[in-house]
Amino acid sequence: MSAIFYKFALLIAMVTLVMCLLSGISILTSLFRAGVVFLGTLFVIVVALFVLRWVVNSPAPPLNQVKEQNEVK
Repeated sequence: MSAIFYKFALLIAMVTLVMCLLSGISILTSLFRAGVVFLGTLFVIVVALFVLRWVVNSPAPPLNQVKEQNEVK
């Protein structure tokens, strides 16, 4: 994966950490939540990339079949 995905996940995790600390949650809980957000963000990115690759590589019917189906109608 590209480093930009890690940087994006780290940015989201840091924002989560700061928001947790500013709302009065303990440091350990804030770090744990930031870690979960970091891993969750990476998981969502990986799943989105797999879905995108699956959609882009999905086979399309040959062009002559499409023309034949249009002529039949």
